[in-house]
Amino acid sequence: HMSSGSTGTPVVMAYTHSDLLQWAECMARCFSMAGLEAGDALQIMPTFGLFNGGFGCYHGARKARLFTVPASSGNTERQIRLMRDFRVKGFVSVVSYVPRIIEKLDESPEGERDLPYLKVGIFGSETFSNETRKRIEGRLGIECFDIYGMTETGGIGTTGQDCKAHAGIHVWEDQYITEIINPETGEVVPDGEYGEIVFTSLNREAMPVIRYRTRDITRIVSREKCACGRTSLRIDRITGRTDDMLIVKGVNFYPRQVEQALKEIPGVADEFQIILEENNGITDVTINVEAASSVTGHQVAKHLRERLGFLPKGDVFPIGSLPRSEGKAKRVIRR
Repeated sequence: HMSSGSTGTPVVMAYTHSDLLQWAECMARCFSMAGLEAGDALQIMPTFGLFNGGFGCYHGARKARLFTVPASSGNTERQIRLMRDFRVKGFVSVVSYVPRIIEKLDESPEGERDLPYLKVGIFGSETFSNETRKRIEGRLGIECFDIYGMTETGGIGTTGQDCKAHAGIHVWEDQYITEIINPETGEVVPDGEYGEIVFTSLNREAMPVIRYRTRDITRIVSREKCACGRTSLRIDRITGRTDDMLIVKGVNFYPRQVEQALKEIPGVADEFQIILEENNGITDVTINVEAASSVTGHQVAKHLRERLGFLPKGDVFPIGSLPRSEGKAKRVIRR
């Protein structure tokens, strides 16, 4: 398989037969933790090509004995039709694709704007704010889960997921040793302190990783027993990557912080862009957002200045006018 290559040259991952069984086990745990049971219908929206998402979901669905709808990505109307026809209970996708589904539902005739059988949404590959989670849960009537894994550790779900308590991501400690380090010094930081998460695989054969630096920023939430009954280590949801951090006018921030700030403004929709332009060594930032007609550019700029510590340029666009993506959303554009 390969990574998506969103931050450089794609990473290639080889698997032995045992590695595929390990991947299936990890994914099956994730599905069970989300409340899916044998016979439940699961719709798989990641692609089934070299990118490792689709097949990882499929291996886990077989292990968990789920009824599998291998829809792959794109064609939103067909995705909705499949969910209805097969009474899909859960689906896996990137979170930035969900607004496309909601838009299509909202455009549907009266009586066809809901998915009554859908109860579970599992989202990986992108960070997302609690505000985004609440919006999706409120509109679709589902429970959202944050699944964690990367190509280098074997693929989606190989490192963990949050449970119904939503009190951190459970890491599979029988599969990986987990450390949080200071990204500058490499030293392990105390529990509760944010840093870069590092994984060492215990069971992988073809391409094991030893103290692999993920560049993902998180912290250890707890080593105690969770309310769900599981006893594995819990880490916080990923806040961003060390190489995603943006520096504008001396202020450091992550795209997720922009998303969280925008979602606090009533009437603001899901799509936004962060455009970085460098002029004579100075970086200017423009933040464009979709919103209802009642939302003004001044209102958005004022709120972002309060939350980010500087005043960005930007504009408000009608809902549906900013570019869409079938895969990972491209939030940051450099010019």
